[in-house]
Amino acid sequence: MRLPILVAAADESRDELQDIWASLLAAAADPARAKAFRIAFIEAVKKMDPLDAAVLQSAQAFGGDITGKVRNDLAKQLHASRDETDVSIANLEKLELVRPTNPPNAVVSPFGREFLRAVSDQSPVTPSQAPTGSVISGVNTRLESLCERACGLRIPVADGALDRAVTR
Repeated sequence: MRLPILVAAADESRDELQDIWASLLAAAADPARAKAFRIAFIEAVKKMDPLDAAVLQSAQAFGGDITGKVRNDLAKQLHASRDETDVSIANLEKLELVRPTNPPNAVVSPFGREFLRAVSDQSPVTPSQAPTGSVISGVNTRLESLCERACGLRIPVADGALDRAVTR
């Protein structure tokens, strides 16, 4: 399950989403958390923008209910316009991380809460649980820092090995 995360995260250059990819990698590598990990989390992050991630995390901090007042508060807190916040909430609805209740209200969905648990639990990964071997050899240089953030280890990565690992 770690290789699909590494492949999906390989081209991500936005710090906010790199942190989420690192958290997903850590969740997939942690035996205590791996059972709750869903492949759909990978697909959701692929379709997120940084503001979407911030809106989801902040909405949960507001209690999970997204009312008109919460939308305004989110926009102010995230230094975004109300329209930008509404577009992010609409995208989160498409990704089923948020579900509409009584429009324009919405709520963080059960899937969204599970996703947030997966990306917020920072349980340390021991070296024996960290991705190794052919999985790590397939990561490009940018993903070295992703692995370091997720696993707490500095793992040197060979260029071009990802193509070889995927085609095996």
